[in-house]
Amino acid sequence: MGGRSVGFEIRLTLAMRPRRRSDGEPAEPGPAQQLSGRPALPAWLRSAQAYGVAALVLGAVTWFALVVLLKVALVSFGLVVALLLAALLEPGAGLLRRLGLPPALAAVVSVLVLLGVPVGVGLLLYSRGSPQISDLRSTVTAGLDDVRS
Repeated sequence: MGGRSVGFEIRLTLAMRPRRRSDGEPAEPGPAQQLSGRPALPAWLRSAQAYGVAALVLGAVTWFALVVLLKVALVSFGLVVALLLAALLEPGAGLLRRLGLPPALAAVVSVLVLLGVPVGVGLLLYSRGSPQISDLRSTVTAGLDDVRS
């Protein structure tokens, strides 16, 4: 690709004004005048028209894509989750591959780290909070008794 940009342009090929012959008389009318009998649209209006058409097409394509995604919601939800997980795991797996691990092993280690971090945090919180659960239970019970009475 190297520096080349790929883009799309909408161009309207309408004549801006009628052509004139050398003696000052109007020549053949331009394509827009031949079709409608009126002068061609100004450039700003043609540009606005092109942007409006592009916005309508983009809106229609977006609406159609959302309708299709809602029809296959279960599959599309799974696909979105898989893409998000892949995007989340790619930096770690890439680092492990650069460090010399085979790609399959780098992927497995990345998944284990992804699963291990929340489990580890949960176990840490449980070990810190489990001795206080009996105190919390008695405090909550006393508070509920106060509210009821």
